[in-house]
Amino acid sequence: MLGGDADACVTGVRSLLAGSSDRAGPAARFVGVLHQRSPIAAMVRVESDLHRPSQLDGRRLAVCRLGWFLAEFQRALSDAAGATAALVPVPVDDAQAPLRRGEVDMIASWSELVPWARRRAGVAVRAVPIGPPVYTTGLVVHDRVPVEVATRLRDAFAEALGLQAETLAAGLAESARRSPLVPAGDVQEEWELLRVNAHHDGRAAAMRADRWSATLAWMADVHGTPRRAVDEVCRPELLAPDYAGVGV
Repeated sequence: MLGGDADACVTGVRSLLAGSSDRAGPAARFVGVLHQRSPIAAMVRVESDLHRPSQLDGRRLAVCRLGWFLAEFQRALSDAAGATAALVPVPVDDAQAPLRRGEVDMIASWSELVPWARRRAGVAVRAVPIGPPVYTTGLVVHDRVPVEVATRLRDAFAEALGLQAETLAAGLAESARRSPLVPAGDVQEEWELLRVNAHHDGRAAAMRADRWSATLAWMADVHGTPRRAVDEVCRPELLAPDYAGVGV
């Protein structure tokens, strides 16, 4: 998208920042936020005695590769409880099974992916959320798109999230068409877990300058990259209080 092949997409904050690292500034910016709070979480077995971030200190974490997500998980765990995980290398093609076999205590993931982790690990799991209050994903629109059109795209994005909350059956039907092998119950469970972070303050798609500032400071610190200004990463015209999002 940064190359100009698309006008809009849903992506992550880290992805936009990484994609624009060799540019003077992004050629596209956020107009609405999906994850109002980071969904980073530790997946543990249901019967585990691990319930709070502080209890994760020194526990065995499955690691199939180093990289940006592991860096964010470790920092989130430190911020949440001053805790540090013991890293246990596992095969990329078998990253979840060690939890079932008792070789690790947790898997780094996103909180709404409990059903996916359960299917992959072959054992009942639950999430221990550790994510900080920073933006994570959202709707990005290319700078060539006029602000009036970008605003309509943001409004449609917010309305879609609101409609999904009101008429979940329609979303389940579309999911079944696209991914027939995924149980409808799992899709519904993922949606309900997603809403915790996507609608953290009761609104959908809203953006605040202070939250963006905190997000960009956190990302720069975690990844050792230059800190971007808020107006480099999001359209300032679409920030609250001018727009407060759609209630859900």
